[in-house]
Amino acid sequence: MRVMVIFDLPVVTKMERKLATSFRKFLLDDGFEMLQYSVYTRLCPDRDNAYMHLDRIKKVAPRNGSIRMLMLTEHQFADMYIVVGEKNIQEVKNTPHTTSIFLKISIKRNYPNNRGNFVSKTVQYYTMIQIVRGL
Repeated sequence: MRVMVIFDLPVVTKMERKLATSFRKFLLDDGFEMLQYSVYTRLCPDRDNAYMHLDRIKKVAPRNGSIRMLMLTEHQFADMYIVVGEKNIQEVKNTPHTTSIFLKISIKRNYPNNRGNFVSKTVQYYTMIQIVRGL
């Protein structure tokens, strides 16, 4: 599944430019890649993970402008027509000859609390492995 963020943010004042730059930097730090100006995408293993990224975006989104998010299947993303220009590296990297495998890793750890007891916490990580088959 792909998550696509499309935005149009004002950049007239110095503060607006700073907020727009901060938002773009957040998207890059959160694993998004620029498809074209003001259009960023990232791979997600499932809808729950996509909604997690949507919640993160809502927390840091500037108050002015327009920000939209689409969820696309890989098939829908691959069927995108390019009217002018060429595929960028992000579009080439996930072709029918590429398989993406998402792994969800859960690590359970015990942490001491202020009473001398241990509290168990589970931390979850996602990672992606891409396998490219020969043509």
